[in-house]
Amino acid sequence: MLCCRLSACALALGLALASANESRRKNPSELAKLAQQQKSDAAGSSPKVYEDEDFGLRIPAGWRISRADRPIASLWVDHPGVVQFPTPGHGLLLTKNGYTLDLNNMAGQTSPVPGGRFCEVFRIPWLIDGADVWACGGYLLEKPQEGSEGLLFFNMVFEGLDSETRKTCDIPKDLVFERRWFAGYFSTAKGMWLFDSDGADCAEKAYTLTSGAKAPANLPDVNDPVLKKIIGEAIDIVGSIHYKRCPPARIAVDSLSKERRNTSAALESRPCLETR
Repeated sequence: MLCCRLSACALALGLALASANESRRKNPSELAKLAQQQKSDAAGSSPKVYEDEDFGLRIPAGWRISRADRPIASLWVDHPGVVQFPTPGHGLLLTKNGYTLDLNNMAGQTSPVPGGRFCEVFRIPWLIDGADVWACGGYLLEKPQEGSEGLLFFNMVFEGLDSETRKTCDIPKDLVFERRWFAGYFSTAKGMWLFDSDGADCAEKAYTLTSGAKAPANLPDVNDPVLKKIIGEAIDIVGSIHYKRCPPARIAVDSLSKERRNTSAALESRPCLETR
């Protein structure tokens, strides 16, 4: 009896598919729609190549380009951890699984602090006052990613929070919060958030990776497998960049310990502006 039912279902399905195929053969518009859908699906799942005035790179399957030429309020809804967005022709905004890879080749700063300030590159969406964002950023632990070559990748992590950190960063006392990943950034050996480019009249660059978290509870665990995969793919994307002009400045690796950005806090001259 079960075999008969399966045979009947298979026969019905075969007739339906045959009918649909016949209909498409008779209706060119249906064929055109199908071809367009297949083209769209292929575009979303196949590697792509992006080029602008500054660079070219390979975009792996699954990553999508997000338009940066729209109102800042709209951008912050989709990319809550980003402060500066690339201008057309000078960078790229990529997204996957709620994560944003911001490749900004014309980043800028208003402070005299070498490499800029934390709040000139990152937002903490649940903190409104810029001074709070700056203060909270000081509690993030930076962990260089193993295996990254060329530009180095640094993870920024909330770990071992005490009462002062929770108060400054507005993290609830009852929230279980062991090791959460906040964001990451690419830099030269100097470890600056904003890093120099080689060439005359070349602007600073800011390459960041952020999540879509809008509250402390939404931040991913540092051992989350999806996060690890995203970081690996982001490193591969940056590693595939071919610069047409203004490549990252070459810095000796042994200067890393001498010029780390966390020593620049003493140069802070004024609080960051409000982030929203």
